[in-house]
This record gives sequence, structure tokens and C-alpha cells, in this order.
Amino acid sequence: MADGAAELPGQGVKLVVATLGARGCAAYTPAFTVHRNTYNTEIQDTTGSDESFFGALLAKIVLSDCRIDDLSKNNVFPCDMNKNT
Repeated sequence: MADGAAELPGQGVKLVVATLGARGCAAYTPAFTVHRNTYNTEIQDTTGSDESFFGALLAKIVLSDCRIDDLSKNNVFPCDMNKNT
């Protein structure tokens, strides 16, 4: 999965984000690759977790006024864009 996701930015895709379950998530862009670990929590139900994650990611990108091209390793994920979320 990581090799395939890392290939997409070379084909014109600006941002690839993969959720990795208990291993966190990863983002791939033409400029960088970054991995973030998940929180250490006891999981009750995973229903809707990907939808919630990607909804929060897209909302934070839009609300930050960042263009996809302006994202960096430090601000690609919602928790990095606003430490209070």
C-alpha cells in the first residue's frame, strides 16, 4: 500500500492520505511523506471512523486557507493544524 500511495504524487496527484488503523495514518505529496501515529485508545466501534477522519481533514484544510500545494509535514493533518482539536 505504501509503495502504491507513494507513486501517485509522481503522476500528478497532489495529496494521498491513507488511514492505517491502529498504526495511524500517512500522507504522501510530491514534496514529502509523513506518518502520524494514532492515539492509544480502546476502540469500541469503528463505524464511520474513516468518514470522520477525512471530514475533519478536509474541513481543517479548507478552514486553514491552505492550498494543497502549501501543506507541509507540520500541517497536513487536522491535529497538527490546530493543537486544540
